[in-house]
Amino acid sequence: MLKRLPILLTATIRPHRTDGVYKVNQPEEERYRQYCSALQWIAKSRLTDKLVLAENSGSSLTTDLFRYCSSLQGEHFRAETLHYPFPDESVVRGKGYGEGWLINQAVCNSEIISCSNSFLKITGRYKIRNLFRISNILDSLLFKENSCEFVCQGLSFYDGQIPVVSTALFACTRPLWLQNFAEAYRQVDDIQGWAFEAEVAQRLRSLVSNGIQVEEIQLPLVIDAFKTSDNQPLHNRSTLTSLILRSKIAHVIGRRVYTRTLCEDDFKCLG
Repeated sequence: MLKRLPILLTATIRPHRTDGVYKVNQPEEERYRQYCSALQWIAKSRLTDKLVLAENSGSSLTTDLFRYCSSLQGEHFRAETLHYPFPDESVVRGKGYGEGWLINQAVCNSEIISCSNSFLKITGRYKIRNLFRISNILDSLLFKENSCEFVCQGLSFYDGQIPVVSTALFACTRPLWLQNFAEAYRQVDDIQGWAFEAEVAQRLRSLVSNGIQVEEIQLPLVIDAFKTSDNQPLHNRSTLTSLILRSKIAHVIGRRVYTRTLCEDDFKCLG
Protein backbone atom coordinates (compact mmCIF):
# COMPACT_ATOMS: atom_id res chain seq x y z
CA MET A 1 0.00 0.00 0.00
CA LEU A 2 1.20 3.50 -0.81
CA LYS A 3 2.18 5.73 2.08
CA ARG A 4 -0.94 7.53 3.24
CA LEU A 5 -1.73 10.30 5.69
CA PRO A 6 -2.89 8.88 9.01
CA ILE A 7 -6.47 9.79 9.84
CA LEU A 8 -7.28 11.30 13.23
CA LEU A 9 -10.89 10.69 14.26
CA THR A 10 -12.19 12.73 17.18
CA ALA A 11 -14.96 11.28 19.32
CA THR A 12 -17.13 12.35 22.25
CA ILE A 13 -19.60 9.61 23.11
CA ARG A 14 -21.07 11.51 26.03
CA PRO A 15 -21.35 15.21 25.10
CA HIS A 16 -20.10 17.60 27.75
CA ARG A 17 -22.91 19.22 29.70
CA THR A 18 -22.31 22.82 28.75
CA ASP A 19 -24.54 25.42 27.17
CA GLY A 20 -23.49 26.99 23.92
CA VAL A 21 -24.35 27.86 20.37
CA TYR A 22 -24.30 24.22 19.28
CA LYS A 23 -26.75 21.97 21.08
CA VAL A 24 -26.18 18.21 21.19
CA ASN A 25 -29.29 16.08 21.45
CA GLN A 26 -28.08 12.51 20.85
CA PRO A 27 -28.14 9.51 23.21
CA GLU A 28 -24.75 7.97 24.02
CA GLU A 29 -25.78 4.63 22.53
CA GLU A 30 -26.66 6.27 19.22
CA ARG A 31 -23.41 8.20 19.05
CA TYR A 32 -21.52 5.00 19.84
CA ARG A 33 -23.18 3.22 16.90
CA GLN A 34 -22.38 6.14 14.61
CA TYR A 35 -18.69 6.08 15.59
CA CYS A 36 -18.54 2.31 15.00
CA SER A 37 -20.12 2.71 11.59
CA ALA A 38 -17.63 5.43 10.59
CA LEU A 39 -14.69 3.34 11.82
CA GLN A 40 -15.82 0.33 9.83
CA TRP A 41 -16.27 2.45 6.71
CA ILE A 42 -12.75 3.90 6.92
CA ALA A 43 -11.18 0.50 7.58
CA LYS A 44 -12.91 -1.00 4.53
CA SER A 45 -12.18 1.99 2.28
CA ARG A 46 -8.41 1.36 2.27
CA LEU A 47 -7.89 5.13 2.05
CA THR A 48 -5.39 4.99 4.90
CA ASP A 49 -3.28 2.34 6.58
CA LYS A 50 -3.10 4.21 9.90
CA LEU A 51 -5.90 5.54 12.09
CA VAL A 52 -5.92 7.33 15.43
CA LEU A 53 -9.17 7.35 17.41
CA ALA A 54 -9.20 9.92 20.22
CA GLU A 55 -12.10 10.18 22.69
CA ASN A 56 -12.58 12.76 25.45
CA SER A 57 -15.61 11.77 27.52
CA GLY A 58 -16.07 9.55 30.54
CA SER A 59 -18.69 7.35 28.89
CA SER A 60 -18.86 3.70 29.90
CA LEU A 61 -19.05 2.93 26.15
CA THR A 62 -15.55 4.26 25.46
CA THR A 63 -13.98 0.90 26.27
CA ASP A 64 -16.37 -0.85 23.88
CA LEU A 65 -15.57 1.67 21.15
CA PHE A 66 -11.83 1.18 21.58
CA ARG A 67 -12.26 -2.58 21.57
CA TYR A 68 -14.22 -2.38 18.32
CA CYS A 69 -11.62 -0.09 16.76
CA SER A 70 -8.81 -2.51 17.68
CA SER A 71 -10.76 -5.41 16.16
CA LEU A 72 -10.54 -3.74 12.74
CA GLN A 73 -6.75 -3.95 12.66
CA GLY A 74 -5.14 -6.18 10.08
CA GLU A 75 -2.09 -6.61 7.92
CA HIS A 76 -2.74 -3.35 6.07
CA PHE A 77 -4.51 -1.33 8.75
CA ARG A 78 -3.13 -0.14 12.08
CA ALA A 79 -5.29 1.57 14.71
CA GLU A 80 -4.29 3.53 17.81
CA THR A 81 -6.74 4.57 20.54
CA LEU A 82 -6.26 7.50 22.91
CA HIS A 83 -8.51 8.49 25.82
CA TYR A 84 -8.33 12.00 27.29
CA PRO A 85 -11.40 12.77 29.43
CA PHE A 86 -11.56 16.21 31.00
CA PRO A 87 -10.61 16.11 34.69
CA ASP A 88 -13.01 19.02 35.24
CA GLU A 89 -15.82 19.42 32.71
CA SER A 90 -16.72 22.83 34.12
CA VAL A 91 -13.80 24.32 32.16
CA VAL A 92 -15.27 23.19 28.81
CA ARG A 93 -16.74 26.22 27.04
CA GLY A 94 -18.74 24.40 24.40
CA LYS A 95 -18.26 21.76 21.72
CA GLY A 96 -15.45 23.55 19.88
CA TYR A 97 -13.39 23.94 23.05
CA GLY A 98 -13.52 20.20 23.66
CA GLU A 99 -12.72 19.36 20.05
CA GLY A 100 -9.69 21.64 19.94
CA TRP A 101 -8.39 20.29 23.24
CA LEU A 102 -8.77 16.69 22.05
CA ILE A 103 -7.03 17.29 18.71
CA ASN A 104 -4.12 18.85 20.55
CA GLN A 105 -3.85 15.95 22.99
CA ALA A 106 -3.79 13.49 20.10
CA VAL A 107 -1.22 15.42 18.06
CA CYS A 108 1.06 15.74 21.08
CA ASN A 109 0.81 12.11 22.20
CA SER A 110 -0.05 9.87 19.26
CA GLU A 111 2.75 7.54 18.21
CA ILE A 112 1.29 7.21 14.72
CA ILE A 113 1.06 10.97 14.12
CA SER A 114 4.50 11.67 15.55
CA CYS A 115 6.01 9.10 13.17
CA SER A 116 4.07 10.34 10.15
CA ASN A 117 4.69 14.08 10.75
CA SER A 118 1.33 15.01 9.14
CA PHE A 119 -2.29 14.01 9.72
CA LEU A 120 -5.80 14.26 8.31
CA LYS A 121 -8.44 15.15 10.90
CA ILE A 122 -12.05 14.04 10.41
CA THR A 123 -14.96 14.47 12.81
CA GLY A 124 -15.44 10.96 14.15
CA ARG A 125 -19.11 10.33 13.30
CA TYR A 126 -18.71 11.52 9.72
CA LYS A 127 -18.30 9.37 6.65
CA ILE A 128 -16.78 11.62 4.00
CA ARG A 129 -18.21 9.71 1.07
CA ASN A 130 -16.07 11.44 -1.57
CA LEU A 131 -12.87 11.16 0.45
CA PHE A 132 -11.43 8.95 -2.29
CA ARG A 133 -11.30 12.04 -4.53
CA ILE A 134 -9.40 14.06 -1.93
CA SER A 135 -6.93 11.64 -0.34
CA ASN A 136 -4.42 11.53 -3.21
CA ILE A 137 -4.25 15.32 -3.32
CA LEU A 138 -3.64 15.54 0.42
CA ASP A 139 -0.97 12.83 0.26
CA SER A 140 0.75 14.66 -2.58
CA LEU A 141 0.71 18.10 -0.94
CA LEU A 142 1.85 16.97 2.50
CA PHE A 143 3.97 13.89 1.74
CA LYS A 144 5.47 14.13 -1.73
CA GLU A 145 5.79 17.79 -2.62
CA ASN A 146 6.23 18.88 1.00
CA SER A 147 5.36 22.41 -0.08
CA CYS A 148 2.14 22.88 1.89
CA GLU A 149 1.60 22.81 5.64
CA PHE A 150 -2.19 23.10 5.99
CA VAL A 151 -5.06 22.07 3.71
CA CYS A 152 -8.54 23.30 4.60
CA GLN A 153 -12.02 22.93 3.18
CA GLY A 154 -14.85 25.40 3.37
CA LEU A 155 -13.45 28.89 4.00
CA SER A 156 -16.52 31.08 4.45
CA PHE A 157 -17.82 33.99 6.54
CA TYR A 158 -20.14 33.99 9.53
CA ASP A 159 -22.59 36.89 9.19
CA GLY A 160 -20.43 38.11 6.31
CA GLN A 161 -17.84 39.36 8.80
CA ILE A 162 -16.00 36.57 10.60
CA PRO A 163 -13.92 34.13 8.51
CA VAL A 164 -14.45 30.50 9.50
CA VAL A 165 -12.85 27.29 8.26
CA SER A 166 -14.64 23.96 8.46
CA THR A 167 -13.01 21.62 10.97
CA ALA A 168 -14.99 18.59 9.79
CA LEU A 169 -11.94 17.82 7.69
CA PHE A 170 -8.50 19.39 7.45
CA ALA A 171 -4.90 18.25 7.01
CA CYS A 172 -1.89 19.68 8.79
CA THR A 173 1.77 19.00 9.47
CA ARG A 174 2.53 18.13 13.07
CA PRO A 175 5.16 20.88 13.55
CA LEU A 176 2.78 23.55 12.26
CA TRP A 177 0.05 22.38 14.62
CA LEU A 178 2.32 22.32 17.66
CA GLN A 179 3.74 25.75 16.90
CA ASN A 180 0.56 27.57 15.95
CA PHE A 181 -2.57 25.67 17.06
CA ALA A 182 -1.65 23.87 20.26
CA GLU A 183 -3.27 26.52 22.47
CA ALA A 184 -6.02 27.54 20.04
CA TYR A 185 -8.75 25.78 22.02
CA ARG A 186 -8.11 28.10 24.98
CA GLN A 187 -9.51 31.02 22.96
CA VAL A 188 -12.69 29.15 21.99
CA ASP A 189 -15.94 30.01 23.73
CA ASP A 190 -19.01 28.64 21.97
CA ILE A 191 -21.14 30.08 24.76
CA GLN A 192 -20.08 33.61 23.73
CA GLY A 193 -20.21 32.75 20.02
CA TRP A 194 -16.48 32.37 19.27
CA ALA A 195 -16.20 28.98 17.58
CA PHE A 196 -13.18 26.75 17.02
CA GLU A 197 -13.72 27.26 13.27
CA ALA A 198 -13.27 31.03 13.71
CA GLU A 199 -10.14 30.63 15.82
CA VAL A 200 -8.57 28.30 13.25
CA ALA A 201 -9.37 30.76 10.43
CA GLN A 202 -7.87 33.65 12.38
CA ARG A 203 -4.63 31.75 12.91
CA LEU A 204 -4.50 30.62 9.29
CA ARG A 205 -4.82 34.24 8.21
CA SER A 206 -1.79 35.12 10.30
CA LEU A 207 0.18 32.20 8.87
CA VAL A 208 -0.70 33.14 5.29
CA SER A 209 0.39 36.73 5.90
CA ASN A 210 3.75 35.34 7.07
CA GLY A 211 4.28 33.30 3.93
CA ILE A 212 3.10 29.87 5.07
CA GLN A 213 1.44 27.95 2.22
CA VAL A 214 -2.17 27.07 2.98
CA GLU A 215 -4.29 25.33 0.35
CA GLU A 216 -8.07 25.14 0.10
CA ILE A 217 -9.75 22.15 -1.55
CA GLN A 218 -12.23 23.27 -4.19
CA LEU A 219 -14.63 20.42 -3.63
CA PRO A 220 -17.71 20.25 -1.37
CA LEU A 221 -17.56 17.32 1.03
CA VAL A 222 -20.25 14.66 0.76
CA ILE A 223 -20.91 14.00 4.43
CA ASP A 224 -22.96 11.03 5.57
CA ALA A 225 -23.82 11.79 9.19
CA PHE A 226 -26.52 12.70 11.69
CA LYS A 227 -27.20 16.19 13.00
CA THR A 228 -26.39 16.72 16.66
CA SER A 229 -29.45 18.90 17.27
CA ASP A 230 -32.09 16.27 16.53
CA ASN A 231 -30.15 13.14 15.49
CA GLN A 232 -31.72 13.20 12.03
CA PRO A 233 -29.72 12.44 8.84
CA LEU A 234 -27.76 15.40 7.51
CA HIS A 235 -29.07 14.54 4.02
CA ASN A 236 -32.09 12.48 3.12
CA ARG A 237 -31.25 9.21 1.43
CA SER A 238 -32.13 10.30 -2.12
CA THR A 239 -30.03 13.49 -1.85
CA LEU A 240 -27.07 11.60 -0.40
CA THR A 241 -27.27 8.94 -3.11
CA SER A 242 -27.36 11.63 -5.80
CA LEU A 243 -24.32 13.43 -4.36
CA ILE A 244 -22.32 10.21 -4.13
CA LEU A 245 -23.25 9.19 -7.67
CA ARG A 246 -22.30 12.58 -9.10
CA SER A 247 -18.95 12.44 -7.33
CA LYS A 248 -18.23 8.94 -8.67
CA ILE A 249 -19.15 9.96 -12.23
CA ALA A 250 -16.87 12.99 -11.99
CA HIS A 251 -14.08 10.69 -10.84
CA VAL A 252 -14.66 8.17 -13.65
CA ILE A 253 -14.64 10.79 -16.40
CA GLY A 254 -11.45 12.24 -14.98
CA ARG A 255 -12.70 15.57 -13.69
CA ARG A 256 -9.86 16.99 -11.62
CA VAL A 257 -10.15 18.23 -8.06
CA TYR A 258 -8.43 21.58 -7.73
CA THR A 259 -6.87 23.37 -4.80
CA ARG A 260 -6.03 27.02 -4.52
CA THR A 261 -3.37 28.76 -2.48
CA LEU A 262 -4.99 31.14 -0.02
CA CYS A 263 -3.83 34.73 0.35
CA GLU A 264 -4.54 37.27 3.05
CA ASP A 265 -7.30 38.93 1.00
CA ASP A 266 -9.30 35.68 1.10
CA PHE A 267 -9.84 36.26 4.83
CA LYS A 268 -11.18 39.81 4.53
CA CYS A 269 -14.82 40.26 5.44
CA LEU A 270 -17.46 40.52 2.74
CA GLY A 271 -18.92 43.77 4.04
